[in-house]
Amino acid sequence: LGWKYIFRTGGLDTRYYHEFYMEQERLKLEKYSLKFKFRYSGTLKREKTAIKNADGVLVMCNQDLDYIKKNFKDYPELTKAIPPGHYGIPEPVRRLNERSGDVLVVAWYGERKGFNYINSALEQLIKEFPSLKITYAATVKPEQEVNDCLPKDLKGRIRIIPNPIHDDLLEYMDNHKIFLLPSLFEGYGMVYLEAMSRGMAVIATDTGGAPELIENEANGFLIQRRRTEEIIRIIRMIINKPEAFVNLSENAVERVRNMTWDNTAKLTLEFYNEVLSGVR
Repeated sequence: LGWKYIFRTGGLDTRYYHEFYMEQERLKLEKYSLKFKFRYSGTLKREKTAIKNADGVLVMCNQDLDYIKKNFKDYPELTKAIPPGHYGIPEPVRRLNERSGDVLVVAWYGERKGFNYINSALEQLIKEFPSLKITYAATVKPEQEVNDCLPKDLKGRIRIIPNPIHDDLLEYMDNHKIFLLPSLFEGYGMVYLEAMSRGMAVIATDTGGAPELIENEANGFLIQRRRTEEIIRIIRMIINKPEAFVNLSENAVERVRNMTWDNTAKLTLEFYNEVLSGVR
């Protein structure tokens, strides 16, 4: 059959730089440095060249697919989005009002994951709900370093787990009501998918795969970026009356039920075979 070249990515770097630039312009934030502009132009040239020379392109989310079709002049006919999968749904899924933990954040600790807005929202909420149970998992940064970055009222109030094993991460999801990750950018955001598969009430931003997964207020919450007050409003609603969001939790599970890694592998193999067949 000969050699075929497939360009595959979990998230287009070019889309990240573009979204970041557009948001900076919209919010009239600081202008980009010369170093950033060189990095963006280099990334754009590299990804355009790779995609132009590919026999097939495989991305994870429709935002990347649409970005390629809108901004890249030359791309192969076989350009497709195939989402990732989850590791299974527990039976039964624990009801929200039966979970002892309140808010779970799973992400490396940094600005891009929206921690400025997470910390700001939780700092206000913990005054209103002094017994609020919060966990930051997979921060990568050590516990003390993360704690040092927290606002005064959050220091020592958050359980910080820098590098949990995956089975423990799923257990944290099963034990918490709310999954919070208001990222400024996501390639896909597989952790949203995993949180929904465990029946969590997910609060996500409209980036990456989240808009494909979440129907706002039906199976989760989809908010715009940098919206601290929205985060506070939603968490307050759920904490005050978690039993009112049991249906939302069940809808989240049903939305992703068939999005397993086995299904992702099947679709990916079909795509590879299509590329190998020589169809362009």
